Amino acid sequence: MEKNDIVYIDYEVWIKDDSKLYDTTKEELAKEHEIHESSINYGPRAMIIGKEQTFRVVEDSLMKAEPGKEYEVEISPEDAFGKRDAKLVELLPISRIIRLGITPDVGKEVEINGKKGIITFVTASRVRVDFNHPLAGKTLSYKYTIVKRAEKPEEKIRGIIDAYYGKGDEFEVKSGKALELKLPDICKYDHRWHEMKYLIISDLREILKPEKIVFIEEYKGKKREKEGDKKKNGKKKSAEKEKSEKKEDLQSET
Repeated sequence: MEKNDIVYIDYEVWIKDDSKLYDTTKEELAKEHEIHESSINYGPRAMIIGKEQTFRVVEDSLMKAEPGKEYEVEISPEDAFGKRDAKLVELLPISRIIRLGITPDVGKEVEINGKKGIITFVTASRVRVDFNHPLAGKTLSYKYTIVKRAEKPEEKIRGIIDAYYGKGDEFEVKSGKALELKLPDICKYDHRWHEMKYLIISDLREILKPEKIVFIEEYKGKKREKEGDKKKNGKKKSAEKEKSEKKEDLQSET
């Protein structure tokens, strides 16, 4: 593999010390280890090599990897989420936690002053919150297989979209001197698309080197009645009017 190659990988991330599965692209494996989340779209993930979209040691391994083969990389805490920092464990008054609308339950994930943490201990007056990353101080085992490598221009376009935003299959794409991408309806109101758009443009320019990139955002207007339908509707209204007038005449006679 080389820098800017676009690949799709299946992976498993294990916490080495206790052989616990932390993350995976494999839905059945996630269910088996009770970490399945219904909001996640499982399946191979797109990745652009050299764009720091995974751990550095995994990228180094990817550069030497071949499609279809399984690889395992050990990642030290320093190369993953760092060592645990005792200063990031705080004791807070339980009254403050309750004022923030947080139920003080052990194991609950919380966000306080923009920092994400986990409640690890609760007393009658204090709550201990650990703001370290859940994997801080952990050695990881990262198993992966390259399922597919994008080769054709259209595959690369969709791969770049998938790497940053997902939903690459929902875009209509055309390649050539100009790249043309017709956006799915979700992009019209999804703030994530607006955040990722310029990263996608940057990589499309660098990897495919087009003369220009065109995004098509389509809004459909109201359908006009066909002329035949108008005539038909007009005849129907005339018949109903005539029927109504006859009814009124009959009522007036009686």
